[in-house]
Amino acid sequence: MMSTNRNQAIGFSFRMARNLSIAVACVLMACNTPAEEDSSVTPKFGSVLIGGDRVAEVVVPSSYDGITPMPLFFLLHGYGATAEVQNIYFRLSARAEEDGFLLVLPDGTLDEEGITFWNAFPLSPEPVDDVGYLIGLLDEMEETWRVDSSKVYFLGHSNGGYMSYRMACDHADRITGILNFAGLSPYVNELTCKPSEAVSVLHVHGNMDETVPYESGLAYPGAEQVASLWAERNGCDAEASTVGQSLDLVNSIEGDETSVVDWMSGCSDESRVSLWTIDGGVHTPLFNNNWSTSIVDWLFTTSK
Repeated sequence: MMSTNRNQAIGFSFRMARNLSIAVACVLMACNTPAEEDSSVTPKFGSVLIGGDRVAEVVVPSSYDGITPMPLFFLLHGYGATAEVQNIYFRLSARAEEDGFLLVLPDGTLDEEGITFWNAFPLSPEPVDDVGYLIGLLDEMEETWRVDSSKVYFLGHSNGGYMSYRMACDHADRITGILNFAGLSPYVNELTCKPSEAVSVLHVHGNMDETVPYESGLAYPGAEQVASLWAERNGCDAEASTVGQSLDLVNSIEGDETSVVDWMSGCSDESRVSLWTIDGGVHTPLFNNNWSTSIVDWLFTTSK
């Protein structure tokens, strides 16, 4: 079972990353053009704010016509960050406009130390039901917007990555695929994660991450083990992983620094699992424009 000390250690690690995440976002704010982050498009169907008392913004591409169903993305921020900061860091508003999808930007709540977080861990003593909150946002979107329910994706960084895994475990019937960047599994006992069907998983992690380490620890599986575990959950042939073409996602690291391992053979419901390892990557690297394009393209290869 997860100890209080592990919860505290994870919280401390996330706090260490908070200031760096915000600093990175501030740098990106300065270099992004207004067009890249303009989410002021007048909606043709529904409201740009959902969630009732706990609002979340909906970014609407200009191609949305209120008739044709669109894919739906949820972006979950890291510990101590906000939806706005995470969106600037991932640059997803520009991709929503370019690729034609609806983007929901929710915020977590404040923990006992007054820091924004997602209550991702099943054994957490925090009373906030973030699983219920997020599935409620999905319900609202599907009720009031034209959503392609075969293409619903959750993307998260760090604490948000843990939350994405939690959503995949608890609501596999509603979620097509997830991106977990620099997070791990929130389950101490992995047998308690019982997805009802396959969910495609893209796990991205820097092997020099000192906040959420890439390698396994005594009490938790590392990035490679978590990705392999999801391949098994999806019914993929765990022994039939393939090496894909390396990617250039971080300009500060020379060459195509990100290696790719795919599990696609035998997977249920045309799902897939991929592990992208950023060689020399830290917890909050400065991504180039290939980042948002690559993760969206990968998710778009999956559907239910």
